[in-house]
Amino acid sequence: MENIVEPKNRRILVIDDKESIHEDFRQILSHSVANASLDAARNAVFGANSQRASEGFEVDCVFDGRDGLAEVAEAIKNSKPYAMAFVDLRMESDWDGIETIEQFWRVQPDLQMVLCTAYSDYSWTEITDRLGPTERLLILKKPFDNMEVRQMACALTEKWELLNQLETLVQERTTQIAETRDVAMFVIASLAESRDPETGEHLERIRSYCHILAEELRNDSSYSEWIDDKFIADLYRSSPLHDIGKVG
Repeated sequence: MENIVEPKNRRILVIDDKESIHEDFRQILSHSVANASLDAARNAVFGANSQRASEGFEVDCVFDGRDGLAEVAEAIKNSKPYAMAFVDLRMESDWDGIETIEQFWRVQPDLQMVLCTAYSDYSWTEITDRLGPTERLLILKKPFDNMEVRQMACALTEKWELLNQLETLVQERTTQIAETRDVAMFVIASLAESRDPETGEHLERIRSYCHILAEELRNDSSYSEWIDDKFIADLYRSSPLHDIGKVG
């Protein structure tokens, strides 16, 4: 059975108040007709289904930070987040590039950023004072080199992909460890129950009672501020161990 490979996130947002800059980014980052002969040669050697090394990016462009923020929020809502953004430092709007990045990170903290500038409005110290010392931000000096733009796009979209894969893997492993722990705890507790056959479904009843009592205490008691979902889940899992002393 053939494995289904999810396409990588190559979505990029460009924020600049000049249409000409939008066109420059589209030409640099999008897969152009100029690569057709190269693709044909690659397919002849490696097969028609070979992945194109020159595969383009999905590029969206807006003229100011507020419109960009709306695009970022909508993309997250549609489960199609951007991997990175190129943001101009100077724009004819009430948000400059620094303010735009601050707003973007409040909505999508993992968004990789490139700040584009031809000026020295901010020193690196001033930038880090505003945005904090972060590995999510690179500076691109204008006029920029096409190869440098594409290298940044390749590196940062790949970085976003790897970080999200790692986060998913950690979540899966954490869930597996928690499930294994819960099973182990209940098996150990069952040893105590096996020493006392008269108790029947004692362990199941005890943890159900604990869960019910904790819910009631949370809903109407002076302890409600300390009893949250995690507390109740932990109590439910650990309550079967109350008779563990019988194992000895």
